[in-house]
Amino acid sequence: MVLFAPQLFSGRTFVLGDAPVYYPFGELSRARWLEAHERTLWNPYVFCGVASAASLADSRPQYLPDFALDAIEALYRNPAWPPLAFPLLSHLAGMLAMALLARALWQARGPGMAWAGLSWGLMTNLLVPLAYGHHAKFLAASLMPVVLLLVHALFAAPERLPALGAALGLALVLGVQCMGGHPQIVVYSDVLAAAFALERARAFRRAGHLGIAAGAAALGTILSSAVWWPALLYSAHSIRGAGVTAESVSEYSLLWRDLLTLVWPWAMGYGSPSYWGGLIKTDYPQYLGITTLALAALAWRRVSRPERSPVTFLTVAAAVGILLALGSNLGVAYGIVNALLPFGSTFRVAVMTLFLSQLGVALLSARGIEQALARERRGARPPAAVGLAVAAAAVLLIGVALAWGSLDSLYAAAMSHARPALLGPLAERTAHHAGADLALRALLLAALAAGVAVSATGRHRLAVAMMIAALALDLAPVSLPHLHKATGTEPQLRSPASSLARVAAADPRFRAMPLRGRDLYSNEWSLWRARSIGGMHGTEPEAFRDFMSHDLEGRYGAICALSVRYIDADTAAARDTSLYEPVTERGVTLPVWRVRGGLPRAYAVTDIIGSTSEDAILAAMGTPAFVPHEVGASTEAGAEGHYPGSWSTVIRWLRDDPDRLALDVMAPAPAFLVVADAFFPGWSATLDSDRVPVYRVDHLLRGVKVPAGRHRITMRYEPAGWRVATVVTRTGFAVWIALAAAWLAAAGRDRRRRSHELGAA
Repeated sequence: MVLFAPQLFSGRTFVLGDAPVYYPFGELSRARWLEAHERTLWNPYVFCGVASAASLADSRPQYLPDFALDAIEALYRNPAWPPLAFPLLSHLAGMLAMALLARALWQARGPGMAWAGLSWGLMTNLLVPLAYGHHAKFLAASLMPVVLLLVHALFAAPERLPALGAALGLALVLGVQCMGGHPQIVVYSDVLAAAFALERARAFRRAGHLGIAAGAAALGTILSSAVWWPALLYSAHSIRGAGVTAESVSEYSLLWRDLLTLVWPWAMGYGSPSYWGGLIKTDYPQYLGITTLALAALAWRRVSRPERSPVTFLTVAAAVGILLALGSNLGVAYGIVNALLPFGSTFRVAVMTLFLSQLGVALLSARGIEQALARERRGARPPAAVGLAVAAAAVLLIGVALAWGSLDSLYAAAMSHARPALLGPLAERTAHHAGADLALRALLLAALAAGVAVSATGRHRLAVAMMIAALALDLAPVSLPHLHKATGTEPQLRSPASSLARVAAADPRFRAMPLRGRDLYSNEWSLWRARSIGGMHGTEPEAFRDFMSHDLEGRYGAICALSVRYIDADTAAARDTSLYEPVTERGVTLPVWRVRGGLPRAYAVTDIIGSTSEDAILAAMGTPAFVPHEVGASTEAGAEGHYPGSWSTVIRWLRDDPDRLALDVMAPAPAFLVVADAFFPGWSATLDSDRVPVYRVDHLLRGVKVPAGRHRITMRYEPAGWRVATVVTRTGFAVWIALAAAWLAAAGRDRRRRSHELGAA
């Protein structure tokens, strides 16, 4: 409540970073549901159209029945309901689960439980992505402790009935995590949960419960089918389909020197523009906390036999997470691990494995504080306090030497050598900040040492307060400034429409092509209701990537084929006025060019030429001889031919919605209709009432053969696998509810039986 007071009580949200990237489609989807009671599964305003079911921006559970969607919308419209309620509830659940895990694994008391929850909840790597709009990443990571807690409860249960109850909870959380979480983190979480299940089965000697756990995982998979199955089918046609390149992974991999940031936020310059580590860029350090790591090292003190197994497991998990965060810098080892992981070849951001590390470190540090606060023999110096004090002194000396001594020149030289673009004055300032930051970490270690020493005198509550304060002062100053800076109101997520967007929105039969970076990578085209060649997507269609890689966005014939009629007026480039003309509005010339001869989003061509490859088609589209209103090209059998009726075909739009188009076509002879929206699996077409093939034309577009006469052409989009997966998900929820009801009834009978037996005794 303190951490997220603006979001909980003032209706604030987060408005910086990628928040404007993910916000627009959700608003479009919500608006269409409220206005027309229709689901929106295709975003026609970016990338010439994108399947929304595979996008992390599609957070609305559109797979639910109508009544459930209506109930959710009623909840959202309630003024008392915070905009970020679901992510924040998952965060609270994660913190509480960490506290309960500390109690379950280490028999932790209040201090250890509070430490576990706070050290997890204040982690920089968890909070800052939320501040910058990565709700899916935040939700998936927040639920990781909940998954582990339920796995533990399943195997700790001595009888089958409580084990089944834990399994039902596990199935639900796994399903929710997959439905709303980032796929990469979900896979890491599932692998961690599977390994933890094996460890718990061995620790409790209950291998038979593995079958119950497998059943829970299967049910969770069924519950989330409507999300992962269409997304998996989509990925085959995306840039991730063939796997990501090693070069791409290297941009999101830590260098060995980056590991210093785990204990020292300013070790690599903190964030852009002073960052000099291995990532392509970063706004925050991958900080785990010097206090949590210091106490995690104490977790191995006096380890009892029952605790040895979970201590070892979490230590290995933390170490593996740190090593895998090095990504491509691990060489062939990283490739082998990713090859063994489900969908591992599609994972690009290696540093996401640090979620495994922060979970392991937080739980280990909870045991560490319990060990540090264990009552020592009165009058004796606690060895933990001595060790922490020595470490604090060493760290303080290094920090002072960096900030105000001779080591600053060595730091600045190393920084300039790693990133020559970072000039001397910036390197010197960064060295000073790094030294001061390290000195602060030393003081926090000293506070921990003082807390342990105070505990030995019997003033336990004061000791706990000192150590918890040290934790808060360690993690919060790194995370909270980002939360504060990014906090704003929902209207701040909406930028005013540019001149290009306003012109394009007023002419929906054509498309705009932004050239400036902000508009090119904006998804606000959805809010502006303007169709664009642009937008931001985590895994864009492969066909669009190929189009851009051939530099066709600058070729007149290619942009005409894609129905581009408006482009930014780039003053640095001269325009051929026979092909482009300036756009005026009320006598004022706008910074927009109109493409002369730009084709509408539906047109007919007289000839479709067969081609053996899409690369050949793209090469042809880049030549001056390409005349899109006369000739198209396709690699698909059945499309090739001469269509004489196309010259005089009359096309009239009847419906133009995101997922459904309808056109009235009058052709005096056979014609070929091109709809200049993206071709993608899931689009189907009917001619009058008969299903007809949709052909891929000019690499990106959709085409339909039209016989002579007047016909109604309808095109509809439904994601591949959506219909079956939705039925499976809804059936899974019905099964889960039935099983939960049966379990509650059985638990009630068991409780009454035990009460009766106790009374009889």
